[in-house]
Amino acid sequence: GQLAHGAGLLGRQRGVDPLEHGQGQCTQQNVAFDALRLPGVVAPAKYYAVDNGLRRANSPHGQPDLGHRLENAVAIHLLRQSREVSYAGARGLWECDFVTSDAAIQVCLELTPANRARELRGVVEGTRLRGRRRAILVTLDQTDRLVEDGVEIEVVPAWRWMA
Repeated sequence: GQLAHGAGLLGRQRGVDPLEHGQGQCTQQNVAFDALRLPGVVAPAKYYAVDNGLRRANSPHGQPDLGHRLENAVAIHLLRQSREVSYAGARGLWECDFVTSDAAIQVCLELTPANRARELRGVVEGTRLRGRRRAILVTLDQTDRLVEDGVEIEVVPAWRWMA
């Protein structure tokens, strides 16, 4: 997730952090996830808009990035549930988009042969962090049950997962 980059919100301008400014205007929520403070796990802050429409309207990119919009929608859903949310990853090796007390959640628009190994590795590694977690892969419209490296992964469409 490079949502801050995708939204064109890079760094500071004239002493004002545009991310903090946007958060104050209720257009985005700063989700600074804790990476459970484990060795080798990294967690720079991730930023999500509180409204995907505003995110799209303020994006300098002409083409919509549906994958980032889906991840943003999942983040909003988790925040509305008042769940404690983290994310985790090992630089250059794997990243799990969302880690809660009971689930490791990976988000991808569509699970394909090209991204399968990366997406599954992220959610599998997320389940191996301290505590027991279910592995969930949220997609736009796919449904499946997979087993990867001994971990059962539920592939579920976002509309069903959010219901």
